[in-house]
Amino acid sequence: MPKVSVIIPTYNRADTIQGAIYSVLNQTYTNFELLVVDDGSTDDTKEIVNKINDSRICYIWQRNQERSVARNNGIRSSTGDYVSFLDSDDEYLPHKLEVQVPVLDKNKDTGMVLGGWIDVDNNGIVLRKNSPWNLRPELNHDLKDWLFSSPVHFCTSLVRREWLEYTGGFDPCLIRGEDVDLWFRMIHAGCQPEWVKSHVLQFQHHISDLPVYEKNYQRILDKAYTDPELPDLIGINKDQATAILCIELAFRAYLFRGGNEGQSYLIRAGILDSNWINQRDEEIITKIVGFAWNPVNSDPVGYVEFVFNNLPYDFRRLNKQKNWILSRAWMAQSFRTSLYDQQKETIKALLLTIKYDPSLIFNKGILSLYRKSIIRLISDYIH
Repeated sequence: MPKVSVIIPTYNRADTIQGAIYSVLNQTYTNFELLVVDDGSTDDTKEIVNKINDSRICYIWQRNQERSVARNNGIRSSTGDYVSFLDSDDEYLPHKLEVQVPVLDKNKDTGMVLGGWIDVDNNGIVLRKNSPWNLRPELNHDLKDWLFSSPVHFCTSLVRREWLEYTGGFDPCLIRGEDVDLWFRMIHAGCQPEWVKSHVLQFQHHISDLPVYEKNYQRILDKAYTDPELPDLIGINKDQATAILCIELAFRAYLFRGGNEGQSYLIRAGILDSNWINQRDEEIITKIVGFAWNPVNSDPVGYVEFVFNNLPYDFRRLNKQKNWILSRAWMAQSFRTSLYDQQKETIKALLLTIKYDPSLIFNKGILSLYRKSIIRLISDYIH
């Protein structure tokens, strides 16, 4: 009997499912089964899966019911002691299971093990390596963290089956954020997480539609706050929690150039608890910078300018931090252009980074990138 069950839910991903499957089949750890749960695809997904001749693959078809139901069906059909999940447009790195299985084998108190991931674009170019253990060396039971800023990527996980069964698996009513909901419930129930300090996943970013994200995350909050002790456990009431959601929605709206929507969400956040929101400028600034650096954002500087041009009046106090934020946006732009060998644009972006925050002239990463860009530019000119 396999020790690990890998579950891939998929829907109309004929163009990427093969890569996802082979990233599992090519694992250096081999004692696993792979369950591909087809959520009613209407393309060639079934034919592509069935052409792969490997006895470890189990293909399951269901009528379209979204991925939470597909994952739950995969869990019920699986047999492994440990369960790992993969989306059908992402890929495991070859050693994922090899480095994670021993962690659960060694420590019976550990309920799930998590790792880092690599962001790539549609052409497989590496955009960013994410090492979340640098920000959170110790994974703890800070429920607010797990509810609002989950420190993990879902598909980096390896989970003990009993925790999935104990918490009831995924909420079938959620089509987005179902991983946040599950992890929150598991941590709340006492599941012990642990890092493996290795990058185990190759991931392409997607941003959910605002109405879908809002509806699903509001359900997560509504469920969480059925626990009367939660406000004391995480230090904020439900109105404050909803205000955090509104801030997230605002900056997602700005990403898609929805200025009026962004303003409306921020105004709503202020109405929910204006005194509390006024104490959260640092978190809001971090949110702006985070979306500027997001791999789906092709114009970090334009994003920041758009945000500041569309802030509600009560939030214009953030203008005093605009130059600092612009310096980080130009930094993001410099790293982005360097990935595509656009040396002139990289040099320009680095100079503007320093213009908006002169202290960064001593930053080793910026100096190194500047030197490399100059050398490449000269080399290209010579040749």
